Amino acid sequence: MGQMGTMMGGGTGAWTAWMSLVLLLLAAALMAISVLAIRAAGQRRTALVSGPTDEDEALRTLRQRFARSEIDEEEFFQRQSALAPY
Repeated sequence: MGQMGTMMGGGTGAWTAWMSLVLLLLAAALMAISVLAIRAAGQRRTALVSGPTDEDEALRTLRQRFARSEIDEEEFFQRQSALAPY
């Protein structure tokens, strides 16, 4: 009976080690996800706070010049395509 008790009790140490490893990996994954989410939120906030880009400003100025008839339609589209090639 002594051996049987040792055999049955020996498995719990290995099981505990595996469970500890799984919990450690789970905690690390949750921390990584949290860090990535915080960084993404910070980048969105920075983009909102920074305001319009230079390209947005250039397109707005171009539209205003076209609306005031300072440039014709052909020049407008030519300059617009140069500002936004993609």
